[in-house]
Amino acid sequence: MAARRAEPEDDEAPADNGLLVRLLTTPIAVLLVVVVVGLLVAGRTGLGSVSGGVLSPAPESVGAWWSLYAGSWLPLGQGTAVPAPAYVLPLALLGTLLTPAGAVSSLLVLAAPLALWGSWRLLRVVGRLASPRGASRWLLLAGSTTYALVPLTSGAWGEGRLGPVVAAVLLPWTAHACLGFADPDPDRRWRAAWRSGLLLTLVCAFAPVTWFAALLLGVVVLAVSAALAPVAVRERSAWGPPAVALGVVPVLLLPWWLPLLVHGGAAGLLLEAGAPVSAPALAPDGLDALLGRVGEAGALGAPAWLGVVLLVLGLAALLPRRSRVGVLVCWLVAAVAAVTAALVSLVPLTLDGVAVAPGLGALVVLWQGCLVTAAVLGGQGLLEGGSLRTGEAARPRPVVALAAAVAVAALAVPLGGMVWAVLDGQEQLVDEPAGDVPAYMLQSAATGPEHGILLVRGTVQEGLRYTVVRDDGATVGEDEVLALASEDTALTGLVQALVSAPTPAVVAGLADAGVEYLVLPAPVDGRVASGLDATSGLAQASAGDRSTRAWQDERAVDPVAVSGSDGWWRPVLLVVQALAVLAVLVLAAPTTREARR
Repeated sequence: MAARRAEPEDDEAPADNGLLVRLLTTPIAVLLVVVVVGLLVAGRTGLGSVSGGVLSPAPESVGAWWSLYAGSWLPLGQGTAVPAPAYVLPLALLGTLLTPAGAVSSLLVLAAPLALWGSWRLLRVVGRLASPRGASRWLLLAGSTTYALVPLTSGAWGEGRLGPVVAAVLLPWTAHACLGFADPDPDRRWRAAWRSGLLLTLVCAFAPVTWFAALLLGVVVLAVSAALAPVAVRERSAWGPPAVALGVVPVLLLPWWLPLLVHGGAAGLLLEAGAPVSAPALAPDGLDALLGRVGEAGALGAPAWLGVVLLVLGLAALLPRRSRVGVLVCWLVAAVAAVTAALVSLVPLTLDGVAVAPGLGALVVLWQGCLVTAAVLGGQGLLEGGSLRTGEAARPRPVVALAAAVAVAALAVPLGGMVWAVLDGQEQLVDEPAGDVPAYMLQSAATGPEHGILLVRGTVQEGLRYTVVRDDGATVGEDEVLALASEDTALTGLVQALVSAPTPAVVAGLADAGVEYLVLPAPVDGRVASGLDATSGLAQASAGDRSTRAWQDERAVDPVAVSGSDGWWRPVLLVVQALAVLAVLVLAAPTTREARR
């Protein structure tokens, strides 16, 4: 008997409740792993040192980012006091841990998986707020996958737009922190304010226009709350936390906002990370934005039917009564994003006489996120309505057909987006950007900012435009500073004289302006090139491309051509920012009492 009893125990496999077993026996977990792998495969182009679209190359050393952020006078172009954009600081911190190229690459490759994580977490909490049972995990999987694909399907990722890409990662976490404003405990509401303000600051560092949308949303929510519960709104612990969250942003970004306004770069508040889109015709129109596309109009982004289906699902989410309140809140936030985008698009933006498009990518991401959340809540309300429950009385055929159509559409969006992203994702990112400047010129420019390279593009008939390349060329962060810097009218006059009636005096003026080489990229205007060949003081230089012409200024360049004075106030602003960040981190941390729980 003892032997017989021992046999089943010997044959019985030992119980294993490890992580791997639970993973393999849970369909949702398996699908999540498949989704993460698919997102990583879709972002494979972002590996390594990449640039293209509106994304400039990363600097070779992280010290370039720290110098850019700390400097009050930057030796870019002809020198400028326009401050470094706010996103240079988080990039420098990340680049210190990795490398500059690794920092940019990690943002691109990990953006979609991190957005998946944040959106799953947010949708799960929102589902529990709407109903104690919470949303189905299948709904969470479909919704979070759809949102995680937004940076890719919108075309922002392929065009190198760090603003919408980073916003897609941070917005779910910011929204989750903002849910703490509804906590019954005042202490938790105040800590939620500091957490929300810190996260919103990170979003605004890459996409400043998001702050205006948050401000408008705060005003709208305050007005609605005052109409529904006027007594509760009068309490400081009710309106104070949202106000603090909004006020934290300009304080933490003070080293960027204040000098930007002082030195005439206010247009930067309406742009996003990266080089500005110089042709508004290439920016997405209202229909493209409505369908969740922010890339180059008609060239980048997933098929439009994906955006149409998501929009229809968001509208259909208004039908179930059980979840209608939550869906209306989503549409309220979406309406605020749309109104903000419409108002910002009315502001004329001109940089050096060239019209540029505002950075609305983060608002489009917010719009898409609201549609996804509304669709998940609508699906949750449809399931809890009993129309699909087994064991109950048969439901009308139209209701069953509607539920089936919604289920098919809800699956088609993430599946279609994933297939497109993996197999046919369009991108402008390249490993080694093509340049018009020979390598030896860049090596000379790296020896000092006075060894500049003047690039003149175009023809006399169609118009000429010029840029001055210093060091190793414009990198991430520097491109935005150059775009916002004021035009040097003296250098513009020299270039006009150089292409129309060059003289030795004009050539000497270029040396005094810190220009050592002159390059005419293809196609070259023959009359301009002939005039430069016959000008004394210019010696022909070799160019990598036969269709490109280059000359070297034989005169010695002025070593202080682009020098400027460093203002005393820049270090003060940086110290204030450091102290403010430290204070916000302390105030946002859980209290000792909560940590013990």
